[in-house]
Amino acid sequence: MSNRHLKLTLHKLAHDPTAWWYEEDKGICVVQQYRGNTGLVYGTRSVVIPWKAVRSALKRKDQP
Repeated sequence: MSNRHLKLTLHKLAHDPTAWWYEEDKGICVVQQYRGNTGLVYGTRSVVIPWKAVRSALKRKDQP
């Protein structure tokens, strides 16, 4: 897959409205809001899962 085929808009997670993910050139970027004790949103955190890790996981998943 080339970078030109990446979907640049966010992908929502149906089970968690405080988290979403993006397709980026380095991998899947997962973003989640975090809240304090009062329930107010303080900010967001993100992590990138490299494409190599995603491909490896899919290969294992698809094994018979």
